[in-house]
Amino acid sequence: MQSKIKFIQNGNTVSVIEFNEEQVKDTLGSKVYMLCYSQAEGYYLTYVKDKFELPSKLYGSTEKRTKRILQSFEASSKGVGVLCTGDKGSGKSLLMSKVCNDSGLPVILINSPYVGSQFELFINRLGSVVLFFDEFGKTYKQQEDANPQESILSLLDGSTSAKRLVLMTENELHLINDFILGRGGRVRYHFEYNKLEEEVTTQYCAERGCSTKFIEDVIDFSRKSLHFSFDTLVTLVNEHKEYSEDLDEFLPFINVDGRDKCKVVYNLIKIVDAKTKEDITSNYTSQVEYRDWEDALIVRALKNGDNNHWFNLYDDFVSREGNEFVLGNENYMAMFVEVKLSNKKFDHRAF
Repeated sequence: MQSKIKFIQNGNTVSVIEFNEEQVKDTLGSKVYMLCYSQAEGYYLTYVKDKFELPSKLYGSTEKRTKRILQSFEASSKGVGVLCTGDKGSGKSLLMSKVCNDSGLPVILINSPYVGSQFELFINRLGSVVLFFDEFGKTYKQQEDANPQESILSLLDGSTSAKRLVLMTENELHLINDFILGRGGRVRYHFEYNKLEEEVTTQYCAERGCSTKFIEDVIDFSRKSLHFSFDTLVTLVNEHKEYSEDLDEFLPFINVDGRDKCKVVYNLIKIVDAKTKEDITSNYTSQVEYRDWEDALIVRALKNGDNNHWFNLYDDFVSREGNEFVLGNENYMAMFVEVKLSNKKFDHRAF
């Protein structure tokens, strides 16, 4: 088809554009695009692929959660936000990919910390779309003088005319801003993938013809491990089927996460205000989150208005007696109990 010429006047400036009518669309196709930016062109999209690739069979809660998310989005007048946090290989991306494929909407991948009025204007012009922020916390990480996560809250609030489905994944929960966590009106669902679902393990092993004993041993191992992914499960099952061995026969030398680790759970016993000596334990969850790369414990608040508290295991150490210890700083003092979930079957583990 022959190209057409059009003239666009903006104030005193007249631009001449040449285009092929077949390339001009009234709506954005339901495909996967990447959001990009250049100083010359501003914001624009690049085509990535038609859909996300999914395995032939899905296990666990993926189908059920997908239906819930899309049903809630359909019923909502302003859109829905979904956050998935947890370990790699535990199912976060699988759920998000399934939601994207089943939504029937254009999917916009956002892998750079775009903010500002021009960014929001461009997104609004796209209409009803899926915004997919993979590793959201790392992409929109706290800066010294600004927090970019707070700069895009209007997109999450649905305060603009377009109805959007906003999907976010993040491996490290502490990178997610408190204005997002616990705010159901802003992000409706928060699915935590601490490790692979036991339902997935049971279904996959049964489908591969594994014995009941082997399935029980794998689940027991996963519960005691710090990390347990689908890749780990597949590796264990393949080894079991190929050599007809029990788990404890090959686990000492198989190369998977968790075989040399023991899960340690920290529970909060008591926390007080260091200045007033007020007992504020009832304001916080009992199970504490441990971040090994920072040697820190995170005490999470039950109420949105309260702050979460961080204690460094070394810098804030006060005293210890048995498996109970005290950490403190100028603002708060807290007592914790350390519980190691050992497994006598797999005595090769290091504690």
